[in-house]
Amino acid sequence: RGTRAGCLGVYVANEAINDAGLADFSLYEKNRTGVYIGLTEHGTVETENEIFSLSQFEYNTDFWSHHHNPRTVLNNPAGEITMNLGITGPHYSIGGACAAGNAALIQGAQMLKLGEVDLALAGGISESTGSFGIFASFKAEGALAMNEDPAKACRPFDTQRNGIVVSEGACLFVLERLDKALARNAKIYGELFGYAMNSDAKDFVLPYGPRQSECMQLALDRAGLAPEDINIINT
Repeated sequence: RGTRAGCLGVYVANEAINDAGLADFSLYEKNRTGVYIGLTEHGTVETENEIFSLSQFEYNTDFWSHHHNPRTVLNNPAGEITMNLGITGPHYSIGGACAAGNAALIQGAQMLKLGEVDLALAGGISESTGSFGIFASFKAEGALAMNEDPAKACRPFDTQRNGIVVSEGACLFVLERLDKALARNAKIYGELFGYAMNSDAKDFVLPYGPRQSECMQLALDRAGLAPEDINIINT
């Protein structure tokens, strides 16, 4: 009854909670735990499958599944995670195209700062490989990578890059306040110093350098860092 994105979300949520040593929720209450999921494409696979199934019955809508609606609403993956883990705190999804995962991380951090939650699961999920429409759309845009050798099609940092390779995946982080993490001797992968979001207000898909630069500078300003400080942090 679930979805592909929901399956990916449930898997990485359990992996993240286990890796954080919080699987038994003995240190945090489930009603004080939030789930914030960034999504790009969602529901396309389920809709295409449903239409194909309907075509086998001469498109008689009496055969349309009553599971389709809960499968395709935007918060489905977040909801599937809460049901699987029994989390009763706030959960919702955030749409932000390629930046959706980052937007969800910012939301989780803000909710912790506001005191709305004590623990947050935040990150991004994308499932596109099962959808003909996603491939067709990117092809129509001229955005799909082309190469005689398929193994060389995906090369995002190459000067000869000529497009993207559609894939799927999920990544969630466990966010908690630093004092709590230190008190329980948590395995800390990183500290969130600052963040920023803005809008290009230029084009549907083409990035705009000046706005990107402004966003990065705003994040540094909020973190109280200068660009030269980044090397110090990385070492």
